[in-house]
Amino acid sequence: GGGWTGGDTGTWERSAPGTPVMGDYFTRKLGVAVAGVAWRSSSNSEGTFTKATNDISLAVAYATAHANEYGLDTRRMGLYGGSAGTPTSALVAQNNTNISCYIGFNGLYNFVHRTGTGSFGDGTSFAQDVPSYEANSAALNIRTNNPPDTLLLHGSADTTIEPEQSIWYADGIRAAGGSAKVLVYRDEVHAFFNAGKPMYYPTMHAAAQHLIRVFNLDVHSMPDVNGNAIPDEWEALWSTEGLVPENDDDHDGLSNWQEYILGSNPEDPSSTMKTALLATTDWMQLTFPTVEATGPGYRGLDRLYQIEGCTNLLDPAWVLYQTMAATNGTGAYTNNPLSDAGFYRVRAMLH
Repeated sequence: GGGWTGGDTGTWERSAPGTPVMGDYFTRKLGVAVAGVAWRSSSNSEGTFTKATNDISLAVAYATAHANEYGLDTRRMGLYGGSAGTPTSALVAQNNTNISCYIGFNGLYNFVHRTGTGSFGDGTSFAQDVPSYEANSAALNIRTNNPPDTLLLHGSADTTIEPEQSIWYADGIRAAGGSAKVLVYRDEVHAFFNAGKPMYYPTMHAAAQHLIRVFNLDVHSMPDVNGNAIPDEWEALWSTEGLVPENDDDHDGLSNWQEYILGSNPEDPSSTMKTALLATTDWMQLTFPTVEATGPGYRGLDRLYQIEGCTNLLDPAWVLYQTMAATNGTGAYTNNPLSDAGFYRVRAMLH
């Protein structure tokens, strides 16, 4: 329901939930069941703020009532929403004591107090003032008894919803005795967390870490008897034991810890990540092999690659250009037309 206008016309048509790419990750890697919630939007005759909020409450009630059927743990329930989905979902999270976790992306939580250049939510196109702006503002209805543990993510350059909304909401939750964390991403605009954007994977990683902590998920627990921070099963894969993480046993320029991050063989100097650069006066392309994080030592993990650039190695200010997931194929970053020519690097990470 982007802008509260998504969905088809008709009395009971709902806005499309969309493809839950982030939700798929939570299920596949964290074991968290995810339900996409759709609501009545303002593009049809039934859509109002109150009715959309009720739709979310009904979805929570449905999941609770069918918990045994779907194998759900109703002791650990949360909501997450982005943009237009935040004021409604955050309000439901505050009003429903079964919700212990909340994640909001570029959210609007206070219709009464607005500042900056943000414009979304102004006016009453979705009946935000019924019964009142105060009643529909999650930040003004924080429950005093154990409010949901909250993570809020916002772009500092958001001109649709001002980032102060997330900061104020988190302050209110903490003042009520709850836990709240705000991540403000420098120079990012309103839809910076969407799939395909450079910050999509970093924000998904932040959300995943929040779920792991709040729900106490045991997703990365792998034996490490020798305590070297490298899973024993990965060492056994290469017939090694007790690797010193900072050592470079095969003398290929990568430490044993870096070999684990890359998924390469710590005993084979030819097993490494080799990048290639093809450039002309007009464009350049950087290519490199990508390896999925599967097999021993990578339970619950994904491998990501970040392409970064800078113009001065003596005083580097690395800029993130792109983040991509491993595919067991070739990763590529193309700068066309060529701009900000300088230096590039590829960073591999597990999350």
